[in-house]
Amino acid sequence: DQAKEYPFDVQFVAKSSPTEKGLEITLTYPTDTVGVKYDYFNSIGLQKGLTLQLVNKELIQRINHLGRQIITTASLDTPRVFIDCGHGGTDSGAVCHSVKEKDVSLEVGLTVADTLRANGILVQLSRERDEFVSLDMRTTLANQSNADLFVSIHANSALNSAAHGIETYFFTTDLLDEGDCFLSTLWDRNKLKKELAQKCALSNRLASCVHGAVLKTVQSEHSVVDRRVKPAVSQVLLGAQMPAVLVEVGFVTHAYESQLLSQKTYQERLASGITTGIMQYLGRA
Repeated sequence: DQAKEYPFDVQFVAKSSPTEKGLEITLTYPTDTVGVKYDYFNSIGLQKGLTLQLVNKELIQRINHLGRQIITTASLDTPRVFIDCGHGGTDSGAVCHSVKEKDVSLEVGLTVADTLRANGILVQLSRERDEFVSLDMRTTLANQSNADLFVSIHANSALNSAAHGIETYFFTTDLLDEGDCFLSTLWDRNKLKKELAQKCALSNRLASCVHGAVLKTVQSEHSVVDRRVKPAVSQVLLGAQMPAVLVEVGFVTHAYESQLLSQKTYQERLASGITTGIMQYLGRA
């Protein structure tokens, strides 16, 4: 419905002539109702990326008038947590040694959700069965749920089969090279930067809580490498309006670690660590 009310079109043309190389992007949009901002970044895999932010000018004016934030950072009396079980359906994610990333992320995510609910936390999941959910829909659902935090669960892969361990990502604006903003004077860019910086700081704290708790939980029984908390850009981290992290719980491409990831007891241990980290972040541990 919003696409019909505020129509836009994006066209991509590859340039490969001796004088022009790269990708030409043409964005068409109604300038009277929509404002645009764009930034550059390197993704988790270090691929070049570009973010295009289309803003409803009327909504921005209302937010300015009401003095409301557009980045959700405040906790409610009853916290709300959004759990994103990575991949699903036709998107299996990483697959190796008969282990599918989509299966691992779902099992771990469902267990996290059950445990959080048992502790009085309101939980919504991006999926509760083996189905495909687009990246845009995942963040849309999270934002619509008014969640206080967003945790995306994944399993890792690498060309180097010796790579193994657990790592956790969070988004920071330091990863973006600022492009142009066509919002006129409707939006205070310094205010937006301040709100984003607050979200990034909280995401960093959430990542530290979750990562530390997961490592402590699994290392009590298994030798697992700490691949640290790292800043990164991903679509789900960019789109979430609340503190958000992405946890890579292990490598399906590592022979031993893939066996662990397929075991119910190990999945429950990972889920226990993630839950503990979330509860610590919420001040309920």
